[in-house]
Amino acid sequence: MINLRRSAVVLMAATAAGYALSFGKEAVVAWLFGTGPEMDAYYAALALPNFLTTLLGFAVYAILVPTYVTWKIRRPDAADALSKLVLRDVTLALGLLSALLALLAGPLMRLLFPGIPSAVAARAAQLERLMAWAAVASGTANLVIGLLNAQGSFAVPSLSASIVTLTTLAAIALFRRHGAMALAGGLVAGAALQALWLLRRWRRVRGHDSAARIGWGDPDLKDLLPFATAVMATFGMSEINNVVDRLMASFSTPGSVASIGYALKLLLVPQQILCIPVAAVAFPVLAEKLARADEAALRQDFGKACRLSFALILPATALLLRYSGAIVVLFFQRGRFDPRSTWMVARVLSCFALSLPFTTPLFLVSRLAIIRRQTRIILAIGAAGVGLNAAFDWLLMRWWDPPVAGIALSTSLTTAAALAAYLAFLRRAHPWLGMRTLGKSARPYLLPTATMALTAEAAWRLLPRAAPLPRLAAALLAGSAALAVAAHFLRLDEMVRGMSLAKAWFGAEKSSAPLS
Repeated sequence: MINLRRSAVVLMAATAAGYALSFGKEAVVAWLFGTGPEMDAYYAALALPNFLTTLLGFAVYAILVPTYVTWKIRRPDAADALSKLVLRDVTLALGLLSALLALLAGPLMRLLFPGIPSAVAARAAQLERLMAWAAVASGTANLVIGLLNAQGSFAVPSLSASIVTLTTLAAIALFRRHGAMALAGGLVAGAALQALWLLRRWRRVRGHDSAARIGWGDPDLKDLLPFATAVMATFGMSEINNVVDRLMASFSTPGSVASIGYALKLLLVPQQILCIPVAAVAFPVLAEKLARADEAALRQDFGKACRLSFALILPATALLLRYSGAIVVLFFQRGRFDPRSTWMVARVLSCFALSLPFTTPLFLVSRLAIIRRQTRIILAIGAAGVGLNAAFDWLLMRWWDPPVAGIALSTSLTTAAALAAYLAFLRRAHPWLGMRTLGKSARPYLLPTATMALTAEAAWRLLPRAAPLPRLAAALLAGSAALAVAAHFLRLDEMVRGMSLAKAWFGAEKSSAPLS
């Protein structure tokens, strides 16, 4: 039995620890390479391996975990066979696609990034021939992490990402003279080591081998096809938007593709530590209510999940919007990462940050659509999102300075539009679900967030000559204190107790809820 509340806290802690190490690596990368042509080539080459990993790693993960857990209960002898079948065939598919990607690296880089100089495109193709193989290892690692999560193991799989970080740091130290090729080699080697280590741990956790054998013709697997299509469409369309953003950035000023990469590294911190764990805790409970057709409980728990999300993410969004420049200076501005690079990345980060309040609600409503098997709606919203994102990219690049910040703003607008579209479709089945519900959930936290922002700004202005770290620390401490006081005065327990509130809402009696 998986304890959701304890698992969420463990996952948050392990994720935070992993990101602390990852930011050490990113600081070294920024110091050595900045946002020059070498990093433009690196992030261009990274786009397609990320796409494959997302489509056949994370998407299959989302399908495999609930299926594996269900089979452990209903078909325990076949669950082990299922895990072996999926691991074998998905790894094989990733291997074939990675080989094709490496073979066609040159034409693909010229096709997808026509705006970058020919020398940068050629360098990206060189990197792609190596980085393509990261998709195999990383995709396999994600599948094994899913299986370990299904067994109730969260901390060790989450920390396994540190293997990639440490291997990349070692590659940079040993082969720095090779530029971004050292980064690419470290990524591939680290992902391979991570996958091998996780496979070994999975064999140990799994125990004995089952004698059962299954194939893709199994009736239960055939029934999964609509669900699998919806999940892969959801993940695939999202990653296509990332590729489109980099394609459009290739037409902008030098360093634009790299600026998106650096900004996303910073944005992932609040996303992965605050948004996703809340959604991961809430989703199985909402799925249970939907399966039981308990509309009143579904509405109540959806509102609670959104309130908890807004309580955590609205203050983080306000801080990112105001102090994005100071944050980038603190983490990245040294060596080849000059003030111009800081300005570009900070502007991109602030525009990306506008998407944060929509992240958890979008996660939840898109998964509700998946459970309801509304495949056509999911495909339509995903396809429309790609077109809308490309149109916004083209339009906002002309109005924003630097143009790449317009691309980030486009992503935030597309995220909000996707959420609105899901709410409009789902409202037919759930009349209470709409933007008004989200607005009602967010409203109580606007005043405390504003109080925090004003107090942090006052502390920031009191130390005009201080170094970035103590000045930012003083602003954060003052703002946090004001936030706690305002939340206590207004009796907003969510802002005071944070994730621990999940114990009251999604308590022990619900910890055995299905994972999908």
